[in-house]
Amino acid sequence: MERVKELPYFYIDGLVGGNQDWFLDPWMHLGGCGALTACDLCLQQAIYGGARGLYPYDLPDSPDHLLRRDYVHFGMRMKRYLRPRHMGINKTSLFVEGFQNYLADCGETGWRFDALQGSAPVSEAAAAVIERIDAGVPVPFLTLMHRDPKFEDFNWHWYIVAGYRIDTDRAGGTSGPDSACAGISVKAITYGEETWLPLDELWNTGYEERGGIVLVQPGR
Repeated sequence: MERVKELPYFYIDGLVGGNQDWFLDPWMHLGGCGALTACDLCLQQAIYGGARGLYPYDLPDSPDHLLRRDYVHFGMRMKRYLRPRHMGINKTSLFVEGFQNYLADCGETGWRFDALQGSAPVSEAAAAVIERIDAGVPVPFLTLMHRDPKFEDFNWHWYIVAGYRIDTDRAGGTSGPDSACAGISVKAITYGEETWLPLDELWNTGYEERGGIVLVQPGR
């Protein structure tokens, strides 16, 4: 039996969310994932969370008809707050600081942030992701280096998690302190695509420095 929760999202040119490949700016093309994760979060909350002030361009009647050129302009605007750098935005605190500055300039107040570092047990990550998705808020997710090659596209990368799936039968067939997490997958959105990933494998990267997640509570 499965329990599935997926947040509504937006589409541009038939792709889900934004895409770094659209940017001619070399820094944004190569290292703009933090800024674009913030852009995707803003757009999703502007459309579905009522936080209209987060997006400085016109919103169409349908979330399927957003303009690519507006998203690219938005990404370049967000670059001022979450600028790509040599080591990337490699800490959750850097993301929170930049995004808070953007909110302040938008006049958005009352937003609260917490972060869970990758050193925390996967059970805590699962509980946090489920709580935020159930509240209707996407989760900015940072993965640093990962030993498993199947996560190669997520190395040193920010992306959005916008859903979860719990396979209770699989969870029930495992043992250990985090056994329930073996049946949890998350829906990652990046580069205009969505991918379901097993959370326990994604979280346990095999390295001491692991990244983490940002837990956003909108000011509404």
